[in-house]
Amino acid sequence: MGRWHGRNLPKTRQYYDGHISAPTSAPDLSRTNGRRSTSMQLKIGFINSQRELAIDLDKNEVKQAELVEELQNFLTDGTATTTVVEDARGTKTVLLREQIAYIQVGAEKPRSVGFI
Repeated sequence: MGRWHGRNLPKTRQYYDGHISAPTSAPDLSRTNGRRSTSMQLKIGFINSQRELAIDLDKNEVKQAELVEELQNFLTDGTATTTVVEDARGTKTVLLREQIAYIQVGAEKPRSVGFI
């Protein structure tokens, strides 16, 4: 016989009744428009500064390619002096072309779990 047989069980113990409930709502796919969404990270280095700005972007692959092309045009074209980049949380960052030393574009590294 178990330790708690015939007694009241502790309040913290939960019982599984064998019923598996279905999810209450379907996953929201409206953000991705049916396309695969991946995260991308921009690292921006500035002139006369040892620090860099890291911006995490969560956009689909087409929007990522458009953003990279837009940043290349921004750096090489002499007409615009500022541009705005929006991160995954909606925070907007204004970049001044004269102060940018480099922009590094790359996929965000998946976080490892456990010991390797």
